[in-house]
Amino acid sequence: MGNLLSRTLKTKAMNRSVLAKQLDVTAGVVYDYLKKPSLQLSIVWRISNILGYNLLMHLGEQLPVAYTTQKEQDLQTKVDALETELEKLRGENQLLRDLITRR
Repeated sequence: MGNLLSRTLKTKAMNRSVLAKQLDVTAGVVYDYLKKPSLQLSIVWRISNILGYNLLMHLGEQLPVAYTTQKEQDLQTKVDALETELEKLRGENQLLRDLITRR
């Protein structure tokens, strides 16, 4: 967890002292977080909100189990419907092209 947090801080160009101030803890506490293999969920939650990065999702993606959230399922349903509509429109478009070239 500490390594992930450290990489995320670098990616977000945020230093430990800024994170510490936003968490209302000392920089030493954040330094300790960076060394720990795990953190309490409430801390990870707060840090995720501050960084604007879902650390929990990142961790979940590392699980060997395939899991799809309800939001992902809903989006996939929309994508499938749009792909079906696109194929229908392509067929109609081709039909119109054929009619135009026959004239």
